[in-house]
Amino acid sequence: MTTFWQLHLYVRLSFHVFTFVVIGKVIPGLLLIGLGYLDCTMKVLAIALLILGVSASGFQYSGFLINHMDIAPAYAGILFGISNSAGAITGFISPAVVGLITDKVS
Repeated sequence: MTTFWQLHLYVRLSFHVFTFVVIGKVIPGLLLIGLGYLDCTMKVLAIALLILGVSASGFQYSGFLINHMDIAPAYAGILFGISNSAGAITGFISPAVVGLITDKVS
């Protein structure tokens, strides 16, 4: 039977994981949108926004990498390998699909 404290701990951990994922996705997104509005004379600001955006995206790893440990601690490595493989497949499938869809113009 789940006690109140176990449920409280689960809710707190879930909130923290969600918070880190949101921070790691929203802040970099806003910074990269802001990067699009800079002109060519603002090189230092553009580099600063890019560095901050990429650095802030590290917060999301605190959220989604722990999900494998929450789902099945004994098989977290195997689950992470499967999910990482599924994500990596799109990296070499997408160019092939785009090549088939678009016309070849030389």
